[in-house]
Amino acid sequence: KMNKEKERYIKLESVGNFFDTKTHIIFPMNKDGNIDSNEDMAVHIDDISDEFRNSIDDYDYNKIILITDYLV
Repeated sequence: KMNKEKERYIKLESVGNFFDTKTHIIFPMNKDGNIDSNEDMAVHIDDISDEFRNSIDDYDYNKIILITDYLV
């Protein structure tokens, strides 16, 4: 049986973050590669910085677009 919690979060390697497929919130990745679920560090996809947008690679960007169905 697949771990639903695992599928909910997509790793964005290029920016060292996780994307929550339900809430569209981006969370930082800890040094150990796990999600940092501290709400203070989380950012909604609509509020990402230009720096983030410029840092993310096409592969990770496309993963987000497939889920949200819109360009960020």
